[in-house]
Amino acid sequence: MLLMGVAVGTTGAKAAVFTPEGELKGYGFREYGVISERPGYAEQDAQEVFAIAKEVIREAAVQAGGEVAALSLSVQGDAVIPVDAAGSALSRAQLGMDYRAKDMLADVERKMPARTLFQKTGMRPHPLNAFIKMLWVKENDPALYARTYTFTTYADYILKLLGSDGFVIDRTMASRTMCMDVHTLEWSDEVLDVFGFDKAKLSKAVYSGEIVGEVPDALAEELGLKKGCKLVAGGHDQTCAALGAGIVEPGLALDSHGTAEVISTAIDGVRVGDDMFTGYYPCYAHAAKGLYFTFALNHTGGILLKWFAENFCEGDGVRAQQAGRSVYTELCLHLDAEPSPVMLIPHLNGSGTPTC
Repeated sequence: MLLMGVAVGTTGAKAAVFTPEGELKGYGFREYGVISERPGYAEQDAQEVFAIAKEVIREAAVQAGGEVAALSLSVQGDAVIPVDAAGSALSRAQLGMDYRAKDMLADVERKMPARTLFQKTGMRPHPLNAFIKMLWVKENDPALYARTYTFTTYADYILKLLGSDGFVIDRTMASRTMCMDVHTLEWSDEVLDVFGFDKAKLSKAVYSGEIVGEVPDALAEELGLKKGCKLVAGGHDQTCAALGAGIVEPGLALDSHGTAEVISTAIDGVRVGDDMFTGYYPCYAHAAKGLYFTFALNHTGGILLKWFAENFCEGDGVRAQQAGRSVYTELCLHLDAEPSPVMLIPHLNGSGTPTC
């Protein structure tokens, strides 16, 4: 039996196939971009991201011999995609780093104070939050809100397109939205009622690791997967990274580097006190059932390197293409042995936790 993990990040998708013992049997990776056409906007074509995800799934599955029996997802946090009943995107995805809703925060806090929201949901009002993005659509594009069957993250969006039984979202992603009760891990009727948001427009919440459907035969054949390949609820990329690194008990932490740099840790219960609130530390469900999770974030990790390569390394990119390797490999081949004397403060999108 072979198992596939698919990671849909902010700037790239990858798929890897393993045996139950952890032996790598197949791998695929593709990059994609972030669309920033207006100040504060950070978007993606969700349908393009799904098409790229299918490419990496197929590449990894073919390398592994097509015997993938189950597939699960790890996804970027807080992106919001309005979709119709079939799962087709009705607009671009608003990414977590999209700050267009920042001017709504004062109105949000008049309706429910920030501390109250944090104590109920583990998330304080912030443009990053998925629910704030959903409210922005409701207030600024009521026609789109009315046409939206479900507001999805990349987790429930891709699972639906791969064949899940309805729209399902794992609780690590759902509890990051700011409209799930962090104590019960169910959608908060109180929060939704205060903001007049239709609960029917949210996916069904399940725990990470639950089987939520299987890939249809025709799609399984297209992707090189085994017939009857099971779809399994995954999680927020940070909780999945922590799970893989063994961060499954309090007192351990992980420093991970992707599009952003994140230091994360497991906690053994809901923590919504003053220190968490004032430091902008979230409290939400861990992928390891029964535990909770928090992290410190700097938005500009790997995405800063990508920006540098795209804007300052044209010659390196040409040489890399001619040599059949990535531009990042090319850059590493020519690095000086000593650190650069230039110091860069990576605050291209805010300073991150704990000052944001």
